[in-house]
Amino acid sequence: MKKYEYELEKDITNCIPINKNRDLYVLETSFRKIQHPVHKRSMAKPYYAFHLVTKGSGTLIAPEGKYALRQGDIFIRFPLETIQYFDDDLDPWSYIFITFMGNHAEEYFSRLGYSPQKRILRTDENLTQLFCESVILPQKYHAAMDIIANSYISAIFSRLAVIYCSEYPAASNNIDNYINKAIDYIEANVSDSNMHAEDVAHYLGLNPDYFLRIFKKKTKTVFSKFLIIKRMNDAAQLMRKGETNISVISDTVGYNSTSYFTFSFKQYYGMVPSEYIRKISAEPVPE
Repeated sequence: MKKYEYELEKDITNCIPINKNRDLYVLETSFRKIQHPVHKRSMAKPYYAFHLVTKGSGTLIAPEGKYALRQGDIFIRFPLETIQYFDDDLDPWSYIFITFMGNHAEEYFSRLGYSPQKRILRTDENLTQLFCESVILPQKYHAAMDIIANSYISAIFSRLAVIYCSEYPAASNNIDNYINKAIDYIEANVSDSNMHAEDVAHYLGLNPDYFLRIFKKKTKTVFSKFLIIKRMNDAAQLMRKGETNISVISDTVGYNSTSYFTFSFKQYYGMVPSEYIRKISAEPVPE
């Protein structure tokens, strides 16, 4: 970190204009040597932020707990949560922070395992360099500061991805684990007529759009169709086990309306439930 110390003493603060890139974009990058009292209050912000402690130590108070922070720690701020952070009186800190937004931010954090329950990480030489340059270079090349700043937030996530994949070499199998857990969740909650993809994604701690993409990729079926197939197969299994009460079957597989269940069943099997029951009743019993 000493390599950049002389440059960071400039106390650079940059306001980065929002452009049309909504995937991932920086609002501000800054180096702060002295934490003003107003910044030590509990408050919520509408954006994400990385904070890298470059010197000293301090405390973070978040909804899920309290953290002691030291030089080399990075902590993540999530949108709309109320947090408080302040330096130690005897060992005041300096830090770099990057505030950002974008459609990919939540997905990236989910995929890399970061959440309000896991928001603290340690920097390395490469990450420290990226943080420092994200402050220095946009100021130096002001005409293109948004392009530069946005490239650095992407580079930081790229470095975090490398670290994650190095620490968890079987990370590619995580998708299979997510899908298996999703199917288990669907199995356990199939009778819930209000179950949606967002519920499953929330259970897994994933961004809903990301969950829908990996679900379709692995099952070769969109979530809504998969759920219908599951419910129809379960309904048929209940009938084959001797259940003949259509209302009971409908409720068991997650339909509030018996008439809508009957419509859906006919769409899938080509006959209404009562016809299906008669059909299987007429089938010869296996010896």
